[in-house]
Amino acid sequence: MPAKETTDASKTVRRLEIMFHTLNEEYFGGEVVEPVVSVCASIKPLSYITQEDTWVRLNGETKPEFRISANLLSQPIENVVATLLHAMVHQHNSQIHIKDTSRGMAYHNKRFRDTARVHGLDVEYDPRIGWGVTTPAERVTNTIVANGWDDFVLCQNENANLARPTSTRKVSCPCCGQSVRATKTVNIICGDCLVQMTEQFFHK
Repeated sequence: MPAKETTDASKTVRRLEIMFHTLNEEYFGGEVVEPVVSVCASIKPLSYITQEDTWVRLNGETKPEFRISANLLSQPIENVVATLLHAMVHQHNSQIHIKDTSRGMAYHNKRFRDTARVHGLDVEYDPRIGWGVTTPAERVTNTIVANGWDDFVLCQNENANLARPTSTRKVSCPCCGQSVRATKTVNIICGDCLVQMTEQFFHK
């Protein structure tokens, strides 16, 4: 059993590393220093990226560490991707010496908001954490589908829920077939045919 658990954890970390690298290339031009990824049984907050170089490799290279709670991996894949992008925004700002938090790194200021909005996240304000409420923009939904991440199983513990499939849906015109993707229920009329577009989930 311990060997299987180790294998499962390794697969999860590898998939997270692949996702991080892909998002880095597409949204940051590969400029974000990619961290050592660790999956922890239970941490608060559910994820964070160190602001200093935590790991030193044999070649002397240093890397930050990205820690994510196993509990978060049972959430829809959009939440996991948004969490990765959120951490990448912090790392990007740190690399160019932009201070984007205060109150012990809990409160997100407008600098974080501005960078996040440029790099694939929708941002909302909460009095407790500032501009730290982030969700994936539609562009990110397309990235998830294009890379097949909506089929990723990240949480493999038999006592936990498997990572739930994406809530991504396609809304298409029954006449011309034109379609758009969304992560929530939308009410759209096809501009060409002037008929109601219908919804089709990627997963049942």
